[in-house]
Amino acid sequence: MTVSVVIVDDSETERYVVKRRLSRAGGFCNVWEAPSGAQFLDDHFSANSNTSPDVDHLLVLMDINMPRMSGFDTVERMEALMAEGQGPKECSVIVCTSSENPSDKLKSQEFQSIKGYIVKPIDKSDIADLTKTIRA
Repeated sequence: MTVSVVIVDDSETERYVVKRRLSRAGGFCNVWEAPSGAQFLDDHFSANSNTSPDVDHLLVLMDINMPRMSGFDTVERMEALMAEGQGPKECSVIVCTSSENPSDKLKSQEFQSIKGYIVKPIDKSDIADLTKTIRA
């Protein structure tokens, strides 16, 4: 299975840190970045998609606290687009956020594509958990 990753976070620093940790862990064929939910949707769920047709599974590390379009709003739109047949064949979302708010954790369980919840900063054990999640 070909697994590619998209880091969706409005913080350039956070995207950089996660990308480095993924690179060190190895096993991910493509790692893309998106500074907003709207950019992510445009890049991977539109006619101008950056997602290669040979990508079987897209793993999305989604921040939830972003300006204009929250991570939850983005996931909701992504799921609607996938239901219409747009985007990659499979997409799993891991919330990667600084929020430890129990209501955010509960809300994340309302979405079919959200498979996990990581509180930043992401560390080696979180990367190992990601690998297990996508291989399951």
